Amino acid sequence: MVGDIGVARQPVWKSEMGLRIGGTVLLVLAGAFALGGSFGTFSEFGYDYGSPSSSGSNAASTLTYTGWRAITDPPATSDVAPTYVPLDGFPIAVGVVLALLAVMVLVTTGRRPAAHVWGRSVGVGAGALLAGVIAEVWMGLLANYGQVYRQIAAAETDGSGTRYSYAFGFGAWLELAAFACAVAAVVLLLLSAWLDHKLNAPRCGP
Repeated sequence: MVGDIGVARQPVWKSEMGLRIGGTVLLVLAGAFALGGSFGTFSEFGYDYGSPSSSGSNAASTLTYTGWRAITDPPATSDVAPTYVPLDGFPIAVGVVLALLAVMVLVTTGRRPAAHVWGRSVGVGAGALLAGVIAEVWMGLLANYGQVYRQIAAAETDGSGTRYSYAFGFGAWLELAAFACAVAAVVLLLLSAWLDHKLNAPRCGP
């Protein structure tokens, strides 16, 4: 009877292990994409007035945002300097550190269920943090996209000749890939926790 129960539990144990390993791999990918993407370009905004403004600002300039800084080319004068310094890289880095900690626990603890519970909990938190920060980044990017294209429409209407451009950078697309991996990792780790609970739940009856 005990042997039959052990055989019956093997598929569940293998499924739990597969989900845990899959979640761990996706956490690694999410962390790599998120950290790498934070140093890449999130967005690039350009304008061209056609001639220098009355304040002496550049006739044309490009403003590039990453997760850590804003860059103008050519260097900005005071009236077109970036209005804020991006800080998205910091919460992304915290999420990556937590993801790395969870991966280390899940990889090095073998078959110790208690350690897996802790590792999964940290992993789910790290994945949720990364997904939340990246969602906030993309909401900001899409809001800016809409604002720029309203400016384009206004410039076409008033005939000022001002040209605007806006593009998502490679870093933004890496962050989107990290978001997908983080969400998938959270789902797999939660399913792994559910199967682990099912596997170790006390059984009643003979």
